[in-house]
Amino acid sequence: MVGGEKEAQAGVQGPDPRAVLLDAISTALNAAGYWLPIEGKKAVVEAVLALQEQARVPAATTDEELVDQIAAAIYEWAAQPHKWVGAHDHDVLAYRGDAYAVMPIVERLRAEDQASIARVRALADALVTDSPDIAKRIRNAIQPEEQS
Repeated sequence: MVGGEKEAQAGVQGPDPRAVLLDAISTALNAAGYWLPIEGKKAVVEAVLALQEQARVPAATTDEELVDQIAAAIYEWAAQPHKWVGAHDHDVLAYRGDAYAVMPIVERLRAEDQASIARVRALADALVTDSPDIAKRIRNAIQPEEQS
């Protein structure tokens, strides 16, 4: 019997994704000349896996979809192990109300994101034009002037 057949018969599914990511991160850091303790590499692996999980949740395209996603998250956290798809009508109504309560925070975060994007665009423009006051413009882009 060939070794691969024996592994297939034993139900081996392949390498652990965490181990593969850890190896890839270690290789990339070493190639770039950086050193990171194993705990840091493992933290990067967990962050990458969390981002992959977030990517599986489709982004909301409307405020109503976002309200539904927030309501589902609150419900599934509060009513573990129940899932949103099986929630009673009165739970849907109540948890959507909770989601609407957090929408002003979401709007504030959206505005902050737009301001950050504007600063990054200004920085990119400054770098492209290579203006003499580039250092000041970079500093202002990274740390916006305090508003009075």
